[in-house]
Amino acid sequence: MQVQGLMDLLRQNKSGLVVTVDEAQLANRSDLAEFGSILQKGMRSDWPLVVIVAGLPQLMGSKQLPTYLDRACWHQIGNLDRISAIEALVEPTVAAERPMLKDAAEDLADESGGFPFAIQVYGQQAWRASNGCDDIDINSARIAAERAREFLEVGFFSRQWQQLSENERKYLQAIARLTALKPSTTSSLIAESLGMKTSQLSRYRDRLLKSGILQTKGNEIFSAVPAMSKYVRDVQSAGKD
Repeated sequence: MQVQGLMDLLRQNKSGLVVTVDEAQLANRSDLAEFGSILQKGMRSDWPLVVIVAGLPQLMGSKQLPTYLDRACWHQIGNLDRISAIEALVEPTVAAERPMLKDAAEDLADESGGFPFAIQVYGQQAWRASNGCDDIDINSARIAAERAREFLEVGFFSRQWQQLSENERKYLQAIARLTALKPSTTSSLIAESLGMKTSQLSRYRDRLLKSGILQTKGNEIFSAVPAMSKYVRDVQSAGKD
């Protein structure tokens, strides 16, 4: 059935359609252009359609994004705050009748740093670690944290690390050193530690922000997932590429 026919059918039945698209940064430009063309036609025809597209920050402003989608209403979500991260961990477990206890949720929320993907990983590992239990307690959370860190190192951190340029790696290594004792630093301190000017490093900082590896809050800059800095320190101490 053509899209127009589906929209006509939905309108006749006083209904509508919600379409969600995830990982949009992985789509090629031609597919996104065709998708945008269909949506543009729908806007003119007043289709009963809502489309929600999600992707990494690197998608915005890139040549990959066609003009129509570039004009869409985009929202930078970023990381969840601590309260929201705890809720994201607790609520699904309550609904599944194996609730996560408060101290366990607080520990895992802090471990995740509020990074949405990390919250999913920590929550999944906590569920598995508590198999056969009535709830998810602090002991299960600690087991889950160790397993989640290992999972992220192999399936997330290492893949991102391999995709970085040498200068981007040096920038992350500087952040890892500076945040060994506190969670965040500033662009000026990073530049100072590398013996360079802030302006010389801005392109690498921007790339890392767009890729979702780094986050900022005011003048502070930090890894999107706290465990990433530990991974970078381990890579550096081991002398790995």
